[in-house]
Amino acid sequence: MKVTFLSIGLMLLSTLSSGSVQAADTFVLPQGAGTKSGASWENALDASAGGLQKGWDAIAPGETCFVGGGEYKGVTLSVGGGGTEARYKKLVGVNRGGERPRLVGTWTKEMPAKGPDCITLKQGASFWSLENLDIRSYRNAVITSGGRHTGIRLLNIDVTGARAGMELAGGGLAAQPEIGTHDVVIQDCDFVNFTKRGIRFQGGNYKVRVVNCLADAGGKVWATEPFQMGFSVQGSQTSDKKATEASADHDITFVNCTANNSYNDAGAGYWNADGFVAESTPYNLRYENCKALDNTDGGWDDKSRNPVLINCVALRNKRNFRFWTTKGTATLTNCIGAFAVKRGGNSTGAGLWSKGNVRAENCTFHDNTINVDLDEPTARVELVRCIISSSKAKRGTPSTVEAGGQLTLTDTAVWEEGKNGDDPQFASTAWDGTGNGMDSRRYGKAKGYHSGFSASAGRVGARN
Repeated sequence: MKVTFLSIGLMLLSTLSSGSVQAADTFVLPQGAGTKSGASWENALDASAGGLQKGWDAIAPGETCFVGGGEYKGVTLSVGGGGTEARYKKLVGVNRGGERPRLVGTWTKEMPAKGPDCITLKQGASFWSLENLDIRSYRNAVITSGGRHTGIRLLNIDVTGARAGMELAGGGLAAQPEIGTHDVVIQDCDFVNFTKRGIRFQGGNYKVRVVNCLADAGGKVWATEPFQMGFSVQGSQTSDKKATEASADHDITFVNCTANNSYNDAGAGYWNADGFVAESTPYNLRYENCKALDNTDGGWDDKSRNPVLINCVALRNKRNFRFWTTKGTATLTNCIGAFAVKRGGNSTGAGLWSKGNVRAENCTFHDNTINVDLDEPTARVELVRCIISSSKAKRGTPSTVEAGGQLTLTDTAVWEEGKNGDDPQFASTAWDGTGNGMDSRRYGKAKGYHSGFSASAGRVGARN
Protein backbone atom coordinates (compact mmCIF):
# COMPACT_ATOMS: atom_id res chain seq x y z
CA MET A 1 0.00 0.00 0.00
CA LYS A 2 2.85 2.36 0.80
CA VAL A 3 4.34 1.74 -2.61
CA THR A 4 0.98 2.27 -4.27
CA PHE A 5 0.29 5.59 -2.51
CA LEU A 6 3.84 6.74 -3.16
CA SER A 7 3.48 5.87 -6.83
CA ILE A 8 0.23 7.77 -7.09
CA GLY A 9 1.73 10.78 -5.32
CA LEU A 10 4.72 10.82 -7.65
CA MET A 11 2.45 10.55 -10.68
CA LEU A 12 0.35 13.51 -9.52
CA LEU A 13 3.44 15.57 -8.75
CA SER A 14 4.85 14.78 -12.18
CA THR A 15 1.59 15.73 -13.89
CA LEU A 16 1.29 19.03 -12.07
CA SER A 17 4.91 19.88 -12.66
CA SER A 18 4.96 19.12 -16.38
CA GLY A 19 1.60 20.75 -17.12
CA SER A 20 1.64 23.73 -14.78
CA VAL A 21 2.69 26.34 -17.38
CA GLN A 22 0.22 25.25 -20.04
CA ALA A 23 -2.57 24.67 -17.54
CA ALA A 24 -2.18 28.22 -16.24
CA ASP A 25 -2.70 29.81 -19.67
CA THR A 26 -6.07 29.95 -21.41
CA PHE A 27 -7.02 29.55 -25.07
CA VAL A 28 -9.90 31.14 -26.97
CA LEU A 29 -11.37 30.55 -30.45
CA PRO A 30 -14.35 32.20 -32.17
CA GLN A 31 -16.62 29.18 -31.58
CA GLY A 32 -14.46 27.29 -29.11
CA ALA A 33 -13.36 23.65 -29.47
CA GLY A 34 -13.67 20.28 -27.71
CA THR A 35 -14.76 20.58 -24.10
CA LYS A 36 -14.49 24.40 -24.29
CA SER A 37 -12.63 24.47 -21.00
CA GLY A 38 -9.95 26.82 -22.31
CA ALA A 39 -7.11 24.49 -21.30
CA SER A 40 -5.72 24.11 -24.85
CA TRP A 41 -6.43 24.92 -28.49
CA GLU A 42 -8.19 21.57 -28.74
CA ASN A 43 -10.47 22.60 -25.88
CA ALA A 44 -10.60 26.35 -26.43
CA LEU A 45 -13.14 28.65 -24.82
CA ASP A 46 -16.04 29.80 -26.99
CA ALA A 47 -15.77 33.55 -27.64
CA SER A 48 -19.37 33.70 -28.87
CA ALA A 49 -20.46 32.61 -25.40
CA GLY A 50 -18.35 35.11 -23.43
CA GLY A 51 -15.16 33.08 -23.71
CA LEU A 52 -12.86 36.06 -24.28
CA GLN A 53 -13.81 37.63 -20.97
CA LYS A 54 -13.69 34.26 -19.21
CA GLY A 55 -10.23 33.58 -20.61
CA TRP A 56 -8.89 36.92 -19.39
CA ASP A 57 -10.50 36.67 -15.95
CA ALA A 58 -9.12 33.16 -15.43
CA ILE A 59 -5.44 33.98 -15.79
CA ALA A 60 -3.17 35.19 -13.00
CA PRO A 61 -0.06 37.40 -13.11
CA GLY A 62 2.57 35.90 -15.38
CA GLU A 63 -0.02 34.00 -17.42
CA THR A 64 -1.41 34.52 -20.91
CA CYS A 65 -4.79 34.33 -22.59
CA PHE A 66 -4.12 33.23 -26.18
CA VAL A 67 -6.69 34.26 -28.81
CA GLY A 68 -6.64 32.31 -32.06
CA GLY A 69 -7.09 33.67 -35.58
CA GLY A 70 -10.54 34.20 -37.06
CA GLU A 71 -13.49 36.56 -36.77
CA TYR A 72 -14.96 37.43 -33.37
CA LYS A 73 -18.31 39.16 -33.90
CA GLY A 74 -19.51 41.68 -31.34
CA VAL A 75 -17.14 40.62 -28.56
CA THR A 76 -16.12 43.05 -25.82
CA LEU A 77 -13.51 42.83 -23.09
CA SER A 78 -13.17 44.53 -19.72
CA VAL A 79 -9.54 44.57 -18.61
CA GLY A 80 -9.31 44.50 -14.84
CA GLY A 81 -6.95 43.08 -12.31
CA GLY A 82 -3.58 42.99 -13.93
CA GLY A 83 -0.24 41.58 -12.98
CA THR A 84 2.92 42.68 -11.25
CA GLU A 85 6.00 44.47 -12.49
CA ALA A 86 7.82 41.15 -12.72
CA ARG A 87 4.86 39.11 -14.00
CA TYR A 88 2.62 40.82 -16.55
CA LYS A 89 -0.83 39.54 -17.36
CA LYS A 90 -1.16 39.17 -21.15
CA LEU A 91 -3.72 38.75 -23.89
CA VAL A 92 -1.99 37.68 -27.11
CA GLY A 93 -3.49 37.13 -30.55
CA VAL A 94 -2.11 34.12 -32.41
CA ASN A 95 -2.01 33.69 -36.19
CA ARG A 96 -3.80 30.44 -36.87
CA GLY A 97 -4.91 29.35 -40.30
CA GLY A 98 -3.17 32.31 -41.91
CA GLU A 99 -5.01 35.07 -40.07
CA ARG A 100 -4.91 37.03 -36.84
CA PRO A 101 -7.92 37.40 -34.55
CA ARG A 102 -10.35 40.02 -35.89
CA LEU A 103 -12.72 41.61 -33.39
CA VAL A 104 -15.62 43.01 -35.43
CA GLY A 105 -18.31 45.32 -34.06
CA THR A 106 -21.37 47.11 -35.45
CA TRP A 107 -20.29 50.77 -35.28
CA THR A 108 -20.73 52.94 -38.40
CA LYS A 109 -19.26 56.31 -39.39
CA GLU A 110 -22.75 57.62 -40.21
CA MET A 111 -23.59 57.58 -36.47
CA PRO A 112 -20.14 58.06 -34.96
CA ALA A 113 -21.13 58.81 -31.35
CA LYS A 114 -23.12 55.58 -31.01
CA GLY A 115 -22.05 51.97 -30.91
CA PRO A 116 -20.06 49.55 -28.74
CA ASP A 117 -16.56 49.98 -27.35
CA CYS A 118 -14.32 46.96 -27.83
CA ILE A 119 -11.83 46.92 -24.95
CA THR A 120 -12.44 48.90 -21.76
CA LEU A 121 -9.65 49.33 -19.23
CA LYS A 122 -10.83 49.43 -15.62
CA GLN A 123 -9.36 52.10 -13.38
CA GLY A 124 -6.09 51.06 -11.80
CA ALA A 125 -5.56 47.86 -13.80
CA SER A 126 -1.80 47.67 -14.17
CA PHE A 127 1.04 45.56 -15.54
CA TRP A 128 -0.77 44.00 -18.46
CA SER A 129 -0.22 43.66 -22.18
CA LEU A 130 -2.56 43.40 -25.18
CA GLU A 131 -0.87 42.11 -28.34
CA ASN A 132 -1.53 41.14 -31.98
CA LEU A 133 -5.18 42.03 -32.52
CA ASP A 134 -7.23 43.47 -35.39
CA ILE A 135 -10.18 45.58 -34.22
CA ARG A 136 -12.83 46.77 -36.67
CA SER A 137 -16.04 48.79 -36.51
CA TYR A 138 -16.13 49.75 -32.83
CA ARG A 139 -16.77 53.25 -31.49
CA ASN A 140 -13.58 53.10 -29.42
CA ALA A 141 -11.19 50.24 -29.93
CA VAL A 142 -9.44 50.71 -26.56
CA ILE A 143 -10.73 53.13 -23.93
CA THR A 144 -9.84 53.69 -20.30
CA SER A 145 -12.37 54.10 -17.51
CA GLY A 146 -10.65 56.35 -15.00
CA GLY A 147 -7.03 55.62 -15.88
CA ARG A 148 -4.42 55.34 -13.11
CA HIS A 149 -2.60 52.47 -14.77
CA THR A 150 1.06 51.57 -14.36
CA GLY A 151 3.02 49.43 -16.79
CA ILE A 152 0.72 48.89 -19.75
CA ARG A 153 1.68 47.62 -23.20
CA LEU A 154 -0.43 47.93 -26.36
CA LEU A 155 1.50 46.15 -29.08
CA ASN A 156 0.76 45.40 -32.72
CA ILE A 157 -2.92 46.36 -32.56
CA ASP A 158 -4.50 47.46 -35.84
CA VAL A 159 -7.75 49.43 -35.72
CA THR A 160 -9.83 49.96 -38.87
CA GLY A 161 -13.06 51.94 -38.98
CA ALA A 162 -13.66 53.56 -35.58
CA ARG A 163 -14.48 56.83 -33.92
CA ALA A 164 -11.23 56.58 -31.98
CA GLY A 165 -8.43 54.07 -31.85
CA MET A 166 -7.28 54.57 -28.25
CA GLU A 167 -8.56 56.95 -25.57
CA LEU A 168 -6.21 56.93 -22.58
CA ALA A 169 -7.33 58.86 -19.52
CA GLY A 170 -4.55 59.51 -17.05
CA GLY A 171 -6.68 59.89 -13.96
CA GLY A 172 -4.07 62.15 -12.39
CA LEU A 173 -5.11 65.05 -10.15
CA ALA A 174 -3.50 68.45 -9.85
CA ALA A 175 -2.76 67.65 -6.20
CA GLN A 176 -1.68 64.06 -6.99
CA PRO A 177 -0.10 63.94 -10.45
CA GLU A 178 1.87 60.79 -9.59
CA ILE A 179 -1.28 58.63 -9.64
CA GLY A 180 -1.79 59.29 -13.35
CA THR A 181 -1.26 56.55 -15.92
CA HIS A 182 2.46 56.00 -16.55
CA ASP A 183 5.04 53.56 -17.89
CA VAL A 184 3.11 53.08 -21.13
CA VAL A 185 4.34 51.66 -24.45
CA ILE A 186 2.16 51.75 -27.56
CA GLN A 187 4.09 50.16 -30.42
CA ASP A 188 3.52 48.92 -33.98
CA CYS A 189 -0.14 49.97 -34.01
CA ASP A 190 -2.09 51.27 -37.03
CA PHE A 191 -5.24 53.37 -36.84
CA VAL A 192 -6.88 53.64 -40.24
CA ASN A 193 -10.18 55.33 -41.15
CA PHE A 194 -11.49 57.10 -38.07
CA THR A 195 -13.92 59.96 -37.57
CA LYS A 196 -12.31 61.56 -34.50
CA ARG A 197 -8.77 60.49 -33.57
CA GLY A 198 -6.13 57.81 -33.64
CA ILE A 199 -4.86 58.19 -30.06
CA ARG A 200 -5.84 60.70 -27.37
CA PHE A 201 -4.07 61.24 -24.06
CA GLN A 202 -5.84 63.31 -21.42
CA GLY A 203 -5.60 63.97 -17.72
CA GLY A 204 -2.14 63.13 -16.45
CA ASN A 205 -0.51 60.43 -18.58
CA TYR A 206 3.29 60.49 -18.28
CA LYS A 207 6.35 58.43 -19.15
CA VAL A 208 4.74 57.28 -22.39
CA ARG A 209 6.36 56.03 -25.62
CA VAL A 210 4.44 55.73 -28.90
CA VAL A 211 6.62 53.92 -31.42
CA ASN A 212 6.12 52.93 -35.08
CA CYS A 213 2.46 53.90 -35.19
CA LEU A 214 0.31 55.17 -38.06
CA ALA A 215 -2.79 57.36 -37.76
CA ASP A 216 -4.39 57.65 -41.22
CA ALA A 217 -7.77 59.32 -40.78
CA GLY A 218 -8.99 58.41 -44.25
CA GLY A 219 -9.63 61.96 -45.44
CA LYS A 220 -12.90 63.43 -46.68
CA VAL A 221 -14.78 60.13 -46.89
CA TRP A 222 -14.34 59.54 -43.15
CA ALA A 223 -14.78 63.16 -42.01
CA THR A 224 -18.35 62.72 -40.80
CA GLU A 225 -17.93 64.81 -37.61
CA PRO A 226 -15.67 67.72 -36.66
CA PHE A 227 -12.85 66.95 -36.68
CA GLN A 228 -10.21 64.30 -37.22
CA MET A 229 -6.87 64.34 -35.37
CA GLY A 230 -4.07 61.80 -35.63
CA PHE A 231 -2.30 61.92 -32.26
CA SER A 232 -3.78 64.20 -29.60
CA VAL A 233 -2.39 65.22 -26.20
CA GLN A 234 -5.12 67.12 -24.36
CA GLY A 235 -3.47 67.63 -20.98
CA SER A 236 -5.65 68.75 -18.06
CA GLN A 237 -8.54 70.02 -20.13
CA THR A 238 -11.91 68.69 -19.02
CA SER A 239 -15.44 69.29 -20.22
CA ASP A 240 -16.76 69.04 -16.66
CA LYS A 241 -16.09 72.38 -14.97
CA LYS A 242 -17.13 70.96 -11.59
CA ALA A 243 -14.64 68.08 -11.77
CA THR A 244 -11.46 68.17 -9.73
CA GLU A 245 -8.80 69.64 -11.97
CA ALA A 246 -6.80 66.95 -13.72
CA SER A 247 -3.03 66.96 -13.94
CA ALA A 248 -1.27 67.62 -17.23
CA ASP A 249 0.03 65.00 -19.62
CA HIS A 250 3.82 65.17 -19.86
CA ASP A 251 6.99 63.36 -20.89
CA ILE A 252 5.40 61.67 -23.89
CA THR A 253 7.65 60.61 -26.78
CA PHE A 254 6.56 59.76 -30.32
CA VAL A 255 9.09 57.84 -32.42
CA ASN A 256 8.68 56.91 -36.12
CA CYS A 257 5.00 57.86 -36.11
CA THR A 258 3.00 59.14 -39.09
CA ALA A 259 -0.24 61.15 -39.10
CA ASN A 260 -2.06 61.45 -42.43
CA ASN A 261 -5.26 62.69 -44.04
CA SER A 262 -7.15 64.42 -41.24
CA TYR A 263 -9.90 66.43 -42.94
CA ASN A 264 -12.41 69.13 -42.03
CA ASP A 265 -14.68 70.98 -44.46
CA ALA A 266 -15.84 74.13 -42.65
CA GLY A 267 -17.10 75.90 -45.75
CA ALA A 268 -15.95 79.51 -45.75
CA GLY A 269 -14.71 79.20 -42.17
CA TYR A 270 -11.48 77.82 -40.75
CA TRP A 271 -10.70 74.27 -41.87
CA ASN A 272 -9.30 72.41 -38.89
CA ALA A 273 -8.04 68.77 -38.57
CA ASP A 274 -4.42 68.08 -37.64
CA GLY A 275 -1.79 65.37 -37.60
CA PHE A 276 -0.15 65.88 -34.19
CA VAL A 277 -2.07 67.99 -31.63
CA ALA A 278 -1.16 69.25 -28.17
CA GLU A 279 -3.08 71.67 -25.98
CA SER A 280 -1.56 74.24 -23.63
CA THR A 281 -1.04 72.35 -20.36
CA PRO A 282 1.07 69.36 -21.57
CA TYR A 283 4.84 69.65 -21.37
CA ASN A 284 7.99 67.80 -22.38
CA LEU A 285 6.57 66.29 -25.56
CA ARG A 286 9.15 64.86 -27.94
CA TYR A 287 8.80 63.79 -31.57
CA GLU A 288 11.57 61.83 -33.31
CA ASN A 289 11.52 60.80 -36.98
CA CYS A 290 7.81 61.56 -37.29
CA LYS A 291 5.79 62.63 -40.34
CA ALA A 292 2.57 64.58 -40.89
CA LEU A 293 1.15 64.54 -44.41
CA ASP A 294 -1.95 65.91 -46.16
CA ASN A 295 -3.92 67.27 -43.19
CA THR A 296 -6.30 70.18 -43.79
CA ASP A 297 -4.82 72.21 -40.94
CA GLY A 298 -1.59 71.61 -39.04
CA GLY A 299 0.88 68.85 -39.54
CA TRP A 300 1.77 69.83 -35.97
CA ASP A 301 -0.61 72.10 -34.05
CA ASP A 302 1.14 72.36 -30.72
CA LYS A 303 0.38 74.66 -27.78
CA SER A 304 2.42 72.68 -25.23
CA ARG A 305 5.40 73.88 -23.24
CA ASN A 306 8.86 73.10 -24.67
CA PRO A 307 8.04 70.53 -27.36
CA VAL A 308 11.06 69.04 -29.14
CA LEU A 309 10.95 67.89 -32.76
CA ILE A 310 13.92 66.02 -34.23
CA ASN A 311 14.14 64.86 -37.83
CA CYS A 312 10.45 65.46 -38.50
CA VAL A 313 8.76 65.93 -41.88
CA ALA A 314 5.58 67.93 -42.57
CA LEU A 315 4.32 68.00 -46.16
CA ARG A 316 1.19 69.31 -47.87
CA ASN A 317 -0.57 70.37 -44.71
CA LYS A 318 -2.13 73.84 -44.64
CA ARG A 319 0.28 74.92 -41.93
CA ASN A 320 3.02 72.36 -41.71
CA PHE A 321 4.29 73.40 -38.27
CA ARG A 322 2.13 75.49 -35.96
CA PHE A 323 3.32 76.57 -32.49
CA TRP A 324 1.60 78.75 -29.91
CA THR A 325 3.55 78.63 -26.65
CA THR A 326 4.80 81.80 -25.00
CA LYS A 327 5.62 79.96 -21.74
CA GLY A 328 8.38 77.85 -23.23
CA THR A 329 10.13 77.28 -26.55
CA ALA A 330 9.41 74.85 -29.34
CA THR A 331 12.71 73.41 -30.57
CA LEU A 332 13.10 71.96 -34.06
CA THR A 333 16.21 70.16 -35.27
CA ASN A 334 16.60 68.83 -38.82
CA CYS A 335 12.94 69.27 -39.72
CA ILE A 336 11.29 70.23 -43.00
CA GLY A 337 7.96 71.90 -43.76
CA ALA A 338 7.20 72.00 -47.48
CA PHE A 339 4.52 72.30 -50.18
CA ALA A 340 1.79 73.67 -47.90
CA VAL A 341 -1.71 73.20 -49.35
CA LYS A 342 -4.79 75.23 -48.45
CA ARG A 343 -7.72 73.00 -49.37
CA GLY A 344 -10.48 75.44 -48.48
CA GLY A 345 -11.82 78.01 -46.05
CA ASN A 346 -10.10 81.11 -44.74
CA SER A 347 -6.49 81.69 -43.55
CA THR A 348 -3.25 81.00 -45.42
CA GLY A 349 -0.79 78.15 -45.83
CA ALA A 350 2.59 78.23 -44.10
CA GLY A 351 5.73 76.18 -43.61
CA LEU A 352 6.23 77.42 -40.04
CA TRP A 353 3.50 79.40 -38.27
CA SER A 354 4.09 80.82 -34.81
CA LYS A 355 2.32 82.81 -32.17
CA GLY A 356 5.02 82.07 -29.58
CA ASN A 357 8.64 81.03 -29.16
CA VAL A 358 10.41 78.80 -31.69
CA ARG A 359 14.04 77.92 -32.25
CA ALA A 360 14.80 75.91 -35.38
CA GLU A 361 18.24 74.57 -36.29
CA ASN A 362 19.17 73.04 -39.66
CA CYS A 363 15.59 73.10 -40.91
CA THR A 364 14.12 73.73 -44.37
CA PHE A 365 10.94 75.61 -45.28
CA HIS A 366 10.27 75.29 -48.98
CA ASP A 367 7.51 76.23 -51.43
CA ASN A 368 4.90 77.26 -48.90
CA THR A 369 2.47 80.15 -49.42
CA ILE A 370 4.32 81.80 -46.55
CA ASN A 371 7.45 79.93 -45.58
CA VAL A 372 7.79 81.48 -42.12
CA ASP A 373 4.75 83.25 -40.68
CA LEU A 374 4.97 85.14 -37.39
CA ASP A 375 1.24 85.60 -36.99
CA GLU A 376 1.08 87.45 -33.67
CA PRO A 377 3.10 90.21 -31.99
CA THR A 378 4.00 87.64 -29.33
CA ALA A 379 5.97 85.50 -31.82
CA ARG A 380 9.71 85.10 -31.32
CA VAL A 381 11.33 82.87 -33.94
CA GLU A 382 15.04 82.13 -34.34
CA LEU A 383 16.28 80.20 -37.36
CA VAL A 384 19.84 78.89 -37.19
CA ARG A 385 21.55 77.30 -40.24
CA CYS A 386 18.19 76.97 -41.96
CA ILE A 387 17.01 77.24 -45.58
CA ILE A 388 13.99 79.33 -46.65
CA SER A 389 13.30 78.76 -50.32
CA SER A 390 10.70 79.31 -53.06
CA SER A 391 10.67 78.08 -56.63
CA LYS A 392 9.07 79.98 -59.50
CA ALA A 393 6.43 77.30 -59.83
CA LYS A 394 5.20 77.90 -56.30
CA ARG A 395 6.45 81.37 -55.54
CA GLY A 396 5.54 82.18 -51.97
CA THR A 397 6.51 84.77 -49.41
CA PRO A 398 9.78 84.08 -47.57
CA SER A 399 8.40 85.42 -44.31
CA THR A 400 5.80 87.68 -42.75
CA VAL A 401 6.21 89.28 -39.34
CA GLU A 402 3.33 90.76 -37.36
CA ALA A 403 4.19 94.15 -35.91
CA GLY A 404 6.01 93.48 -32.66
CA GLY A 405 7.05 89.94 -33.64
CA GLN A 406 10.74 89.11 -33.85
CA LEU A 407 12.41 86.95 -36.51
CA THR A 408 16.12 86.27 -36.13
CA LEU A 409 18.08 84.63 -38.96
CA THR A 410 21.51 83.24 -38.07
CA ASP A 411 23.59 81.71 -40.87
CA THR A 412 20.33 81.06 -42.71
CA ALA A 413 19.97 81.03 -46.50
CA VAL A 414 17.00 82.70 -48.21
CA TRP A 415 16.33 81.91 -51.88
CA GLU A 416 13.60 83.05 -54.26
CA GLU A 417 14.15 81.54 -57.68
CA GLY A 418 15.00 84.19 -60.28
CA LYS A 419 14.80 86.95 -57.70
CA ASN A 420 17.43 86.70 -54.97
CA GLY A 421 19.69 84.35 -53.04
CA ASP A 422 21.50 81.19 -54.07
CA ASP A 423 19.72 78.08 -55.30
CA PRO A 424 20.11 75.41 -52.58
CA GLN A 425 20.05 72.81 -55.37
CA PHE A 426 17.75 70.24 -53.91
CA ALA A 427 18.26 66.76 -55.30
CA SER A 428 14.60 66.51 -56.31
CA THR A 429 11.45 68.31 -55.21
CA ALA A 430 9.22 65.45 -56.36
CA TRP A 431 9.45 64.23 -52.80
CA ASP A 432 7.21 62.08 -50.60
CA GLY A 433 9.17 62.48 -47.38
CA THR A 434 11.58 59.58 -47.83
CA GLY A 435 15.04 59.50 -49.35
CA ASN A 436 17.35 62.41 -50.13
CA GLY A 437 15.14 64.47 -52.45
CA MET A 438 15.29 67.58 -50.25
CA ASP A 439 18.97 67.40 -49.35
CA SER A 440 20.74 70.58 -50.45
CA ARG A 441 23.64 69.89 -52.81
CA ARG A 442 24.89 73.44 -52.31
CA TYR A 443 25.04 73.41 -48.52
CA GLY A 444 25.28 69.69 -47.79
CA LYS A 445 24.84 69.07 -44.08
CA ALA A 446 25.79 72.60 -43.08
CA LYS A 447 22.36 74.18 -43.63
CA GLY A 448 18.83 72.95 -43.84
CA TYR A 449 17.22 69.54 -43.51
CA HIS A 450 19.34 66.52 -44.45
CA SER A 451 18.29 62.87 -44.76
CA GLY A 452 21.60 61.73 -43.26
CA PHE A 453 20.64 63.00 -39.83
CA SER A 454 20.30 60.51 -36.97
CA ALA A 455 18.00 61.44 -34.09
CA SER A 456 20.00 59.29 -31.68
CA ALA A 457 23.49 60.28 -32.79
CA GLY A 458 22.82 63.95 -33.59
CA ARG A 459 23.44 65.84 -36.81
CA VAL A 460 25.87 64.10 -39.16
CA GLY A 461 28.80 66.45 -39.63
CA ALA A 462 27.37 69.07 -37.28
CA ARG A 463 29.65 71.63 -35.76
CA ASN A 464 30.27 71.47 -32.03
